[in-house]
Amino acid sequence: MTDEKREIELLSLIANSVMYLRKYFWIILIFLSVGLTIGAVDYFYGRNYYRTNLIASSPVVNNQIVYEIAEPIKYYLKNELYDSVAKEIGIDVSTAQSIREIKLDTSISQAVVITIDLYNKEDILVIQDGLIQYFNEIPYIKSTIVKRRLELEKYIKLLDQEIDDLNEMQVAVLNSIFKENSQKMVSAGGLFNEIVILYEKKIELEQEYNSLKSFTLINNNLVFITQKSLKKNLMVYGIVGLFVGLLFSGMIDISKNVRKKLRS
Repeated sequence: MTDEKREIELLSLIANSVMYLRKYFWIILIFLSVGLTIGAVDYFYGRNYYRTNLIASSPVVNNQIVYEIAEPIKYYLKNELYDSVAKEIGIDVSTAQSIREIKLDTSISQAVVITIDLYNKEDILVIQDGLIQYFNEIPYIKSTIVKRRLELEKYIKLLDQEIDDLNEMQVAVLNSIFKENSQKMVSAGGLFNEIVILYEKKIELEQEYNSLKSFTLINNNLVFITQKSLKKNLMVYGIVGLFVGLLFSGMIDISKNVRKKLRS
């Protein structure tokens, strides 16, 4: 196909498109206007909702388990089973009805980002407390914390015993330093280094033990972002109206061509 032929076909396509739009201009304009009107009505009279993020952290989080555990709540919300939502997270039904949607992001290590869409910002404190309590009641979380704490207690007790034994040895060595040669001094120094290493290890284990907690919120300053925008509404509904107008015009045009062929 030559460049000249391509240009002719392109010009023909443009001409046909312009003719089509001129032919069904009023139909397309009516649907576009209806779409814009619906968008404006939805903005001014529709129910607005807000979005905020909660970040909950726990050192024993298994992201997949947390994600799966939250699935029932998301299902209940999707199907407007607010009595079930209220029962699961320990809130009243009217507060549950304020929740539009809940999403979870478990891609962060040892944390989960909970995105909440809700209609009433004043309900967020009750909702977040209910959700944190819900996650903390997960048997896996409870059992993992208990198991790890028992392990750490055992390790710390063994370290304490080793430190006591080394301290006794060090005292014995120091008492005999002046009775024997200087090699004892080297031995005492080595014992001291071992004791320091064991103390450092004990501190690490104690820090891990103290950090073994269930879910806690780590962001206290919540930011609410309104999800309704006049510009966004007009754009979305306008595009939908335009698309429907073009589709409806196309159906009319095809119908006319079919009838014309049937007559000929």
